[in-house]
Amino acid sequence: MEIYCLTCGKEYKAPNIPEGMPPHCSCGGILKPNTVLFGEELPVEVFMKAQEAAATCRVMLLVGASAIVHPAASLPYLAKQHGAKIIEINIEKAFPDADYFITEKAGTALPRIVAEIRSVKTN
Repeated sequence: MEIYCLTCGKEYKAPNIPEGMPPHCSCGGILKPNTVLFGEELPVEVFMKAQEAAATCRVMLLVGASAIVHPAASLPYLAKQHGAKIIEINIEKAFPDADYFITEKAGTALPRIVAEIRSVKTN
């Protein structure tokens, strides 16, 4: 886990994260996870890179996504428009245009998929 200070930008990595709720930096600023939280805007440059990746990928994995929170929900549609195959791994179908749907929890399905890919690569 990584977090950073909203005031000075200093980064902390587990297990060296200060205690507290919310934790505070040595400068006194509040520390925030290095993720986009619900309701936050995606950084423009990050979303532009995601759009570029979606437009050029051949396969997109949708893992545990609700596919309703925009702008991220637009990415599988963009990938599909550019010919990508969409594989959704979820406990319920969220993306109606998925080419393949695996009805499973990500924590169960992904290790099995990785193991299968590794076995194919070694043969």
